[in-house]
Amino acid sequence: MEKQKLIRRIGSARLEVRANMEPVDGDLALIAKQIPEGWPAPAASDVYVCSAMVCNDIVDHYSTRFTPEALAEIVNLIIGVNIMRNHVEYGESALPIARVFAADLVKQADGLYVRMRFYWERGTAFGDEMARKVALGIWREVSLSWWMRSFTNSIDGKPFDESPYYAGQELPDGQTVVGIMADIVEVNEVSVVPRGGQKNTSMNPSRAGGFSGADVMEMVAASRARAHEHDKQPPWFRKFFKS
Repeated sequence: MEKQKLIRRIGSARLEVRANMEPVDGDLALIAKQIPEGWPAPAASDVYVCSAMVCNDIVDHYSTRFTPEALAEIVNLIIGVNIMRNHVEYGESALPIARVFAADLVKQADGLYVRMRFYWERGTAFGDEMARKVALGIWREVSLSWWMRSFTNSIDGKPFDESPYYAGQELPDGQTVVGIMADIVEVNEVSVVPRGGQKNTSMNPSRAGGFSGADVMEMVAASRARAHEHDKQPPWFRKFFKS
């Protein structure tokens, strides 16, 4: 049987903070579904609640974008996923700090977004400190980590490891190659980060770079094998893959 090809990606978004971060409407009923069987359902005094427009179908700073169908898949897969301190899982950082309990699709003027809602404990030293950092805008972005089966280019529709194109490539006719992300199979986790790459969700939407070399490595590994001439690569590629 042919081995399934999966691609891991990371992208970020800005938090949305509502007054006092208290649960509203049906939040508590949804949070209760995440509580282990036999334990009492949480009260409003037990939890903080926050949300984030975590990703969208706009072409991002990586020259990639989700399909609307991929966003719908993320909505279904993200429920119950851990919120982590960062994407590096070791020591204390391997323990979750919050959990996603709801998600939906939101249509904005500039595109389609996935909004997730998550909760963490109220009344503990760490939980109250986390709420304080969120309220003051110190912790303001989170990063989604996911796996997908399909990463194709917008020119010929082929996977990047079967095509001469790479994401962000500027063609002579003025087109820019876009990586199309689809068939999402898993959402690993969501982490607190300093900056992100999704447009109109990051701390600094006009930023053209600044994501980690590890993130780029996973995204362009196939393209790099096809594009050998370093001086023809986009600026973000040259930055992380110096000859």
